[in-house]
Amino acid sequence: MSTSMQVKIIYNECIKPSSLTPQHLRIHKLSLLDQLVPSTYVPMILFYLPSSIHPININITTPMRSQLLKQSLSETLTHFHPLAGRIKDSLSIDCNDEGARYIEAEVDSNLSQFLNHPDLSFLSQFLPGEVISWQEPEATPGAHVAMMQVTNFACGGFVLGAFVSHMVVDGAALSTFLKAWAAATFRYIATPSTPHLYTKGNFDAPSLFPQNDAYPREATMMALFSHFLKVGNCVTRRIVFDAPALATLKKKAASSTVPNPTRVEVVTTLLWKHIMAPFKVKSKIVQNQRPTLMTHIVNLRRRAVPPFSEYTMGNFVFMATVLSQCRSNTEDDDQNEDNLDYVDDNRDRELGRLARLVREAVSKLDGDFVQSLQRDGTRGLIKFCEPLKELGETVSRAGADATDGQGPDYIGFNGRCNLGLYEADFGWGKPVWVASGGAKRGAEDAPYMNMVILMDTRSGDGVEAWVCLDEQHMAILPSPTATPQLLWWRRRRSRRLRRRRRFGDDQAAASPYDFGPLLTFLANSLSSDDDSASSSSSSSSSSSPTTLDPSEFQLAQSYRAVPAPLWHSLLKSLCASHSSSDIGLAYAVVSWLQKHNLCFSYELLYSILIHALGRSEKLYEAFLLSQRQSLTPLTYNALIGACARNGDLEKALHLMSRMRQDGYRSDFVNYSLIIQSLTRSNKIDSPIMFKLYREIESESIEIDGQLFNDIIAGFAKAGEASQAVHLLAMVQATGLSPKTATLVAVISALGNSGRVVEAEAIFEEMREGGLQPRTRAYNALLKGYVKAGQLKDAESIVSQMEKSGISPDEHTYSLLIDAYANAGRWESARIVLKEMEASNVQPNSYVFSRILASYRDRGEWQKSFQVLREMKSSGVRPDRHFYNVMIDTFGKSNCLDHAMATFERMLSEGIHPDTVTWNTLIDCHCKSGHHVRAEELFEEMQQSGCAPCATTYNIMINSFGEQQRWDEVKGLLGKMQSQGLLPNIVTYTTLVDIYGKSGRFTDAIECLEVMKSAGMKPSPTMYNALINAYAQRGLSEQALNAFRVMRADGLKPSPLALNSLINAFGEDRRDTEAFSVLQYMKENDLKPDVVTYTTLMKTLIRVDKFCEVPAVYEEMIMSGCTPDRKARAMLRSDTKVRPNPFIFMMNIKGNRVPEFGNDDTEHTLVTNTGTTEEIHPLYHYHYLTQILGCNCFP
Repeated sequence: MSTSMQVKIIYNECIKPSSLTPQHLRIHKLSLLDQLVPSTYVPMILFYLPSSIHPININITTPMRSQLLKQSLSETLTHFHPLAGRIKDSLSIDCNDEGARYIEAEVDSNLSQFLNHPDLSFLSQFLPGEVISWQEPEATPGAHVAMMQVTNFACGGFVLGAFVSHMVVDGAALSTFLKAWAAATFRYIATPSTPHLYTKGNFDAPSLFPQNDAYPREATMMALFSHFLKVGNCVTRRIVFDAPALATLKKKAASSTVPNPTRVEVVTTLLWKHIMAPFKVKSKIVQNQRPTLMTHIVNLRRRAVPPFSEYTMGNFVFMATVLSQCRSNTEDDDQNEDNLDYVDDNRDRELGRLARLVREAVSKLDGDFVQSLQRDGTRGLIKFCEPLKELGETVSRAGADATDGQGPDYIGFNGRCNLGLYEADFGWGKPVWVASGGAKRGAEDAPYMNMVILMDTRSGDGVEAWVCLDEQHMAILPSPTATPQLLWWRRRRSRRLRRRRRFGDDQAAASPYDFGPLLTFLANSLSSDDDSASSSSSSSSSSSPTTLDPSEFQLAQSYRAVPAPLWHSLLKSLCASHSSSDIGLAYAVVSWLQKHNLCFSYELLYSILIHALGRSEKLYEAFLLSQRQSLTPLTYNALIGACARNGDLEKALHLMSRMRQDGYRSDFVNYSLIIQSLTRSNKIDSPIMFKLYREIESESIEIDGQLFNDIIAGFAKAGEASQAVHLLAMVQATGLSPKTATLVAVISALGNSGRVVEAEAIFEEMREGGLQPRTRAYNALLKGYVKAGQLKDAESIVSQMEKSGISPDEHTYSLLIDAYANAGRWESARIVLKEMEASNVQPNSYVFSRILASYRDRGEWQKSFQVLREMKSSGVRPDRHFYNVMIDTFGKSNCLDHAMATFERMLSEGIHPDTVTWNTLIDCHCKSGHHVRAEELFEEMQQSGCAPCATTYNIMINSFGEQQRWDEVKGLLGKMQSQGLLPNIVTYTTLVDIYGKSGRFTDAIECLEVMKSAGMKPSPTMYNALINAYAQRGLSEQALNAFRVMRADGLKPSPLALNSLINAFGEDRRDTEAFSVLQYMKENDLKPDVVTYTTLMKTLIRVDKFCEVPAVYEEMIMSGCTPDRKARAMLRSDTKVRPNPFIFMMNIKGNRVPEFGNDDTEHTLVTNTGTTEEIHPLYHYHYLTQILGCNCFP
């Protein structure tokens, strides 16, 4: 069929990006990893049948499809700018926007006919270029970086061939680009009138792996390949392994060393084994055959710690290498390290040995290896070259050792699985086949000689292998029929910078110039013709006026000698006014100065305006102003500062992200402002702090004393006491003295986490260092004592405080009242209230709120009325915070009527509810299952003028998720983002939880990936939710995989996650694995709790191992865990599911049989001698053994 099929080129053009590449991005330097790859092109071919076209797009013609593809390609190239450029030299790409080469071709036949009997040698006809030699030492200057070809078939199907320079992409990066192009086209078809958000490629590889221009271009992997690359006539054979075949191979390759080989590992080892066979025959060496060198390309993105984003472009690959000789299964396996322990004789020992060698080689390319490549200077380069040097020496050594004097035979593997290309839907369905372009039949110098490319199959669970050998070796390669396993088809510049950024300080003395005439002129101009003035201002920003009124010219000349600082002061004074007309006047001044060229830096003027507006709490006006000019580093900094000062942290963080995307580097002042704002607003959490700190480190931002103090205080207030203490030690080691506020924050964090001894040490260190602790420091330590329940220490520190002449304040008394309330000493708390009055410290509503909160946390909601009466008798009026705590108290106890009555009373007293009030009401109704009333409250909240916050949306998303109302969930997410609220960690955790509980695991995993791509680190709670969701459905393997990803993300597993994992194994009747989790907990100092042991007992009962249940119950007691009702019930259920020998034996001994109630933990046994003994349900069995002297265990 293919021999008669001809591809006719219709037209050839260049598709330019829809937007010009910014000037600072016009030259893209290659990374160190890019330098190491040959100057070839990466091919990819996607086949789309007409039958896969969506019904709604069935009327789109081929010309319409072509136009859509070109339009979306233009838009996509804007976000992948190097692909629209040309090769400049071997170290850089000229991003000149000349565009990607786009070829359209046609074939006068049906695509299905080709797919039924694909001719692999014909695939190159679907690619927009000739195969480029691996022996070409230099890149071709001026060559296209990217080339695309769309081949339309007569049936309506089409083939998309992509050919992109290996200098800027590897297989994964090319897949990312193609999926982004597909998504853009799909959106054009589905929602043509909706503004689209595009996937953006991350071209930060040169900053991650800095280029070394002194590195010789010829010292690449290509040069290394020249030692053993074979040239000649190449033949490609396509072998497909489907799921059943892979399952069989995994069993055959499994060993005690590699008990769970992956599908890529088993296919690699199988093909390696069988390809070595023809090498052996051809070399005619039997007793001492020539060794074979195997290399495997490894994607480093997921192996880095933390992993790089999937949108990271460039080459992030390296070669794992193995040198080995082939042995048959009949050879003696009792040799050194190659001796493997096999469970049964049906396994292939050679496959197991090769699988171990492959896994060991790949495991060397771990996070430490990637981190070493990122180090600057010679060390990083030497580290990078060590594997290459070792490989070269290996080749030479093997050649000398071989009996025929030749080097080893070579086979290279390139894994391109899990790239997701079968999901690339351009709007006409998903591809039916994804292929990698091969060499033409009989072509010399083919790039894939002695290479195997591993691709996904369409189903996603198979592997498609493309084996490319020379004709002689291919002829000897065992045929599919002869080899049943081969199946066809399946951081002192800081202060100066801070002063430059502190625009609020006056920089000039009183002005000797009178700006009255100018302001009068501009005000008249604005009032007479506002539209005209606006138009004039905008147009004059780019060019000088051609005509000018004489009076205006004289006015401009009178101000020409005014120094820039005076213009700055004028703008700040205008923006400080609360009049909107003055703000308009300030902008008119900037436009007028720009028109007459009276000030040298207009972007500085705009940033002063934005900064002043931010200080005046006019953030909206600041954003409107910023839209009139393109954003520069100065205006970005001013906007970020304005957002941080006004508490709009989500916008500030978003601007920081945009700034990096535009190629600008932030400075430490931005980070200080954001962290300070986070701590002031109490919106700080550990993921945000770690994200900011990683950015500071990765961008090598200079850290001054102020930023160090801000970071430490930030981590402390985020609850990350360990990180705060670590950074505090770093600061002290450099000779810097931390601020008192910083030390107080660390003491508070340590106290909150129960680390009171360390908190005491820092407190004493303060005093020994000459710092006199004030009230806040004492309160921080007092809070730690209260939280730890150390009442005597709490009383002691207050006494010490008074002896030091420090008067307790409201907070001190509140904490002391907390301590007494927690200890149940209400009378002592009343005495403290009297002491407050005697010390002229009037107790406020907050004090009573703390008392109420302590009752709430113990579930004693009835005491709320007593606290309210005590509060009124003290003459204190309840405020919003008190009512919020009271509503929460009733809500947590499911007393919704009392909660709503408190809300109504709050309104009747003229206290307006805030978001906390509404959120508490909505949440308690949701948790009680009153979803309809929760929705009504959500609507009432908005109607009252109180805007929902991210927490509100998170609560409602969870409510809709529990009801499986997925359209409403998506609607809430859209509405949330339309109001400028970005999804946070809690949002994604909620989504993962509701999707997981409903079995929508694909959506849950997608949420995880979206969150990671947004730069947020998943929290342990999120993984706990996912693992638990898998566990509830008995999907133990998926739960285990989620646990592994959690560990790979650097998160320490919690007992909650491990308990869920135990439950998963239990539901799946895998009791051995469940108990291995218990062993893991013990080995990693994670204390098992009651839930751990109860779940293990349930697991044993599920697998009918009843006799082992009492032992687990006894271990629980011995470990210090107090059995709860559920644990006792689990033990009793054991006795109900099998005959209880206890009763039988008691009757034999003449003892009265005890009555075991449902709630009792201890029971009385009256023996026949008249003695009374207390026994525990555990001893249903052990009593018989230890007292009766018999063994009733089966």
